[in-house]
Amino acid sequence: MIHVIDIGYLFEQHEFGLKGGGYHSTGGKLSLKDYSGEYANRFIVNGVRAGIYYKNYFFTYENRRGRELFSFFGEVSPGMFMTQFKNRGFFVVNDEELDNFDDIFNTSGFSFLTQIGTKYYITEKMNIHVSVGYDFVAKAEWGESAYNSASINWSGIRFTGGVGFSF
Repeated sequence: MIHVIDIGYLFEQHEFGLKGGGYHSTGGKLSLKDYSGEYANRFIVNGVRAGIYYKNYFFTYENRRGRELFSFFGEVSPGMFMTQFKNRGFFVVNDEELDNFDDIFNTSGFSFLTQIGTKYYITEKMNIHVSVGYDFVAKAEWGESAYNSASINWSGIRFTGGVGFSF
């Protein structure tokens, strides 16, 4: 689950603002142990996306009294993806530690999110919304990790849903 907060300004059918959050995390562990020694390597990768957004409400359905019931929108959101790669491990042979490492690498890359979605207005000031899209993210790469190079790609399909409030 990813938590995202949009803070924007709506003018007629155009909305624009700041998109914050989008915390992502993954990791893994590789270990081997037998009578002669032990090897362990643990890594954790965290990423946070922040950017701006523009939504265009291209169709809005109103009831007979003129109150909006639901809208369809398209969204584009350029942003930055900040990524941190933590790599920890050790190598032991015959009860003697030959090597250990505890490295942290940071990098950032460009991100471009496109989405299409709909809003259902519960009240004039409150709505629920759902959307689907794809986030194109530049691959995060490190040249000096435990294996001389490492990379992660945060690109993927995004399904979002939530509650919106208007002030």
